[in-house]
Amino acid sequence: MTVQDPGTLMVSAASSDKETTILTVYDKNKKRLGIMEDSMLQINVKKGDVYYFELPKKVELLALSAIVFKDHSTTLSNECTEIQTGTGTTEYRSFKASKRSELNIMLAPVTTEQILGSFSVQKYVKGSWENIDHKATKTKKTASEYITIFSYGLNAGTYRFVSKMPKDGVYMMAGEKISRKKRYATTRKKAQYVENGDEKADIFTASEQKARWYKIKRTTIRKKKQYIEVDPDTSVGKIKVSVYKKGIKKPLKTKVINGASEYGTFKFSPKQGVGTYYVKIQKIGKKTNGSYLLDNRCK
Repeated sequence: MTVQDPGTLMVSAASSDKETTILTVYDKNKKRLGIMEDSMLQINVKKGDVYYFELPKKVELLALSAIVFKDHSTTLSNECTEIQTGTGTTEYRSFKASKRSELNIMLAPVTTEQILGSFSVQKYVKGSWENIDHKATKTKKTASEYITIFSYGLNAGTYRFVSKMPKDGVYMMAGEKISRKKRYATTRKKAQYVENGDEKADIFTASEQKARWYKIKRTTIRKKKQYIEVDPDTSVGKIKVSVYKKGIKKPLKTKVINGASEYGTFKFSPKQGVGTYYVKIQKIGKKTNGSYLLDNRCK
């Protein structure tokens, strides 16, 4: 196999017979590099590097795949998976948001028992970089299948993703940027209607402070559970959700939700009856930003 692009090489093998996924790997001079079991990761390969793989003697069918991922990129690509190998120093990936957007950054350790480092997103404001989150996020030791998702609400502007990973860390990274138009109401009188069985998604940016109002109609009383669910995904801060019934000033229920790890379920009892209900979603803290989803299950 000849490498066509520089980066980090990942090779994987699959077979119905577990033993046949053990291969011997050699370099371009046919020097034995070692044994590959299921997969192999080779950091900092160069264009023109050559590898040889010796297959097991007894094998009926074996699939061998190889891909070279970009590493240490200075830009954050949209919807493109890359590899990030830790250097122990701070690295920056710049990107732009041309309009109000939701940004999701997904990280997953390639090998087991790795410790993720520290991460934050900064915006370029008047000649300097400012954090749009409270502080860099650190995660604990995780398994290889664990995926960490950082979610942000962005206004138009120039940004960079700041990361510092330990030298033995190897991570898969993918960024997803989604444009989000302003489709929410900031007063109860103009609350946006959410049909039964439907859902609404939106974001909070760091500069958006006003609460959002939504309206639902409960037309029947059923024995099965009727409820609404609010699922925030804010890497920064918490949100507060309150449910009101038309004609009643005080909220029926209020809940503060940690956007990084919780969601809020609000159940309706038969005693509360049919009628129009309002849902108020507001953020706690000026820098709180990220996405949320309101799910109406009052069918």
